[in-house]
Amino acid sequence: MRAIIFFVSVVAVTPALALPQYGSLFEARYKYRSDCSLCHVKGSEEVNAYGKAFILYGANIEALKELEKPDIDKDGFLGRDEIQARSNPGDPLSTPKQAGKWLKKPGVSKIPTRLLRRAFPDARKFTVLERPLTELETMNLEKKVGKENVEDIYRWPVVFVAHAGDGIVGGASYIAAVERTADNVEVNVFLLCVNPNGRIMRLDPVHVRRSAFLETQFLKQFNGAWPDDLWRLWMAPVLREDFRKYFIWLIARESRLIDIVIPP
Repeated sequence: MRAIIFFVSVVAVTPALALPQYGSLFEARYKYRSDCSLCHVKGSEEVNAYGKAFILYGANIEALKELEKPDIDKDGFLGRDEIQARSNPGDPLSTPKQAGKWLKKPGVSKIPTRLLRRAFPDARKFTVLERPLTELETMNLEKKVGKENVEDIYRWPVVFVAHAGDGIVGGASYIAAVERTADNVEVNVFLLCVNPNGRIMRLDPVHVRRSAFLETQFLKQFNGAWPDDLWRLWMAPVLREDFRKYFIWLIARESRLIDIVIPP
């Protein structure tokens, strides 16, 4: 427990948009839905101690298990006891004795309509598809990207679906590119839009830390690209080679996931 608290205290995590996929992981493990204050300071994008630890430990089911052990918010109760009592393990003011109203309005996946309309101008409506992958879908994704690359967050996807008069015209999902240094963790969030054949329509920055991610030249090259073509794209020279490979792989994997989840 001391190692977890020390590590979180010395490594900075930049503020980031709350990804709906993270909420799906929490619900998958604990069978109830939290709100954004689980990982964020209430009313802001600032990440609290629980959110920092969750990201640093992989943002997956194993990270949630690890966070059951310590008293991460220093309120005198272990994470597992708070979760069992349905109090907020990321808020010192919420305890098993007085949980507060943090679950009164559980987090919902807000549809990013403005960004979706840029990619799918002919869409008449947008819906949210939020469910675990079926066994067949999981097998299909494992075949496309390798079983070892299907992380927890991909097993409980949250996809925004674009509908037109003649059916589904595409889907979109948030992706978080996590860049780690010795003393900092930066989370860059994008909305990835894909057509029913898996071709990328747009990549829009939502909350990014690097100015290179905002350049028109960088973003436009993704429009119309296929996942297998991404390796040929230009990447800003300020990006480290290992991060460049990770970023491309992240987009390719998410494109294939969306392609699998939405009907053709």
